[in-house]
Amino acid sequence: MERVLNNGISYSDSRYTSPGFLPFNPAMRDFHNAMATFDLAALRDWAVVNALMVAYRNDPFDRVDAVYALFMKEAIVPEYRDSLIAFRQRMLRVKPGVKAPAISLKDEKGKLVSLDDFKGKLVYLDFWGVYCGPCIGDIEGYAAKIHARYKDKPVVFVTICADAKPEKWKETLAKYKMDGVNLHAADGRRSDVLDNYGVNGIPHYFLIDENGIILDNNAPRLSELDRTENNTLDKALGKLTASK
Repeated sequence: MERVLNNGISYSDSRYTSPGFLPFNPAMRDFHNAMATFDLAALRDWAVVNALMVAYRNDPFDRVDAVYALFMKEAIVPEYRDSLIAFRQRMLRVKPGVKAPAISLKDEKGKLVSLDDFKGKLVYLDFWGVYCGPCIGDIEGYAAKIHARYKDKPVVFVTICADAKPEKWKETLAKYKMDGVNLHAADGRRSDVLDNYGVNGIPHYFLIDENGIILDNNAPRLSELDRTENNTLDKALGKLTASK
């Protein structure tokens, strides 16, 4: 269940970037909709918990946490409340401001690569899949362009494939001429690295700073970087450059 209720508001609605409007918080919208719509406590709590679990994986952490705090005061069904508490504890491992979980995976040449290899540089981390249409769309349409734009900047583009056997993965790397650092999660979606990063759906992007600290656990997609001026990556690079 992606959203409790669909009230017709679009994420791309220009009002949410206009002066005077609060930042768009779909989790808050879903919370209030569920609270106002469902009279049955079990259904209401189930709806809110599901909405928040989706939101923690897709929306800014602090905005979702604000809704979590409101719901904890209203939650009635212990099973749903406790499930959400446990889920949030897992997501705290990838909250912006915390140390990124360790990564130790092999690239297409069999070399073992870890996050520590990129100290001093930003890491734009892309969890993707060979059989994921949106993933391939981003790679095919924007990867080369974005990599070229930032080729002289202190940022490393790292991909982790989560859904294909090594042979198919390497074939796809060659087909789309994927540069950057390409890693393979041998256990696919059951891989520890996906679990540690709380990745449930792909593509999913993270931005990690030069010290291995998570800046954004729901970083913009390549297509969003392409069309957004002074995007999240640009701002992080600006701060890194200014600090040197």
